Amino acid sequence: MRFTKHALGCFAGVATCTVALSGCVTNETLRAQLEKRATYDLACNNLTLTPLEERGTTWTSYGVAGCGQRATYVLQPSTGTWVMNVVSNPEGQADVAPAVPATGPNAPQKSTPASNQR
Repeated sequence: MRFTKHALGCFAGVATCTVALSGCVTNETLRAQLEKRATYDLACNNLTLTPLEERGTTWTSYGVAGCGQRATYVLQPSTGTWVMNVVSNPEGQADVAPAVPATGPNAPQKSTPASNQR
């Protein structure tokens, strides 16, 4: 009986220390990971990170700006990975590839059934 109480006390102490330590470094570690990821994604070393959304004690969404670009990153809870949600230029328009026209020399042509010749 005494061993069980001692073991439970030790387990509770270790669990408390683990939670306390992880809570202290979580935001700093996640922010450092985000800064590294955004520096690569935006090809920019001069970034400003702005926390946007907090869940519990962890920031889960950041706005990142630098080198004429802005992006929003969201923390994927299942993997602990930052995912770029939106990237835009300073005017606020998302960078999107131009649409390809459906007319002209490269327009899709109506297919005709092949004749069944043998």
